[in-house]
Amino acid sequence: MNASATAAAHEARVAATPGVSVLATNMSLDGEQVTTRERAVATANLSRVNFVASYTTTEGIDTTEFVSANATTVRNYVVANETLQLDSYQNRTKTFDRVIQSLATDSRVLERLLTTGDFTAESVTIDGESMVRLTTETYAGGQYDPDTVESYEARLLVGSDGLVHSAREHLVVTDAVPLESRQRAYQFTAESVDLPATLRLPSELKSDTNTTG
Repeated sequence: MNASATAAAHEARVAATPGVSVLATNMSLDGEQVTTRERAVATANLSRVNFVASYTTTEGIDTTEFVSANATTVRNYVVANETLQLDSYQNRTKTFDRVIQSLATDSRVLERLLTTGDFTAESVTIDGESMVRLTTETYAGGQYDPDTVESYEARLLVGSDGLVHSAREHLVVTDAVPLESRQRAYQFTAESVDLPATLRLPSELKSDTNTTG
């Protein structure tokens, strides 16, 4: 399967379909656990998007980044230790469109995953829909030297229209590199989305948040 073509087809399908994308990653990095969770809620054609990314380490550092967009405006805000460090409005440009599309579809992450393993394809039927299940236990290279990879397994479920419904990856490497292990899971759910036309701060933020910038 062509990784670039599959990622492009997935990006197009997600962009056209209202729904929710979730990407969760757990890493052991230099003996420290790092957890990230990215969730994108988007209407059809990405006319409105709400992207939230949270980063947590064992030291308790918890940073949350928000990007919300409507047809003409993008709002960025970053929260760390319950303090709003960045809150800014910007016009939605072609550059921001590319950023928003990447955040909402996770196509770049999935393309890298597809080029990392030697996948075997199997035709399956799930809930009446014909799909292809891609699986591998062989690391084909990419970010790390294959000689440093102790174990690797990945699985993707791809619809006939190219939409990646789900993906999972588990990578364990030797102590020759700072990263020791990584577990990653992706899920896209097509569903009705109701986002406000006017951008506003998420309800997660406290009303007494200190705003700068």
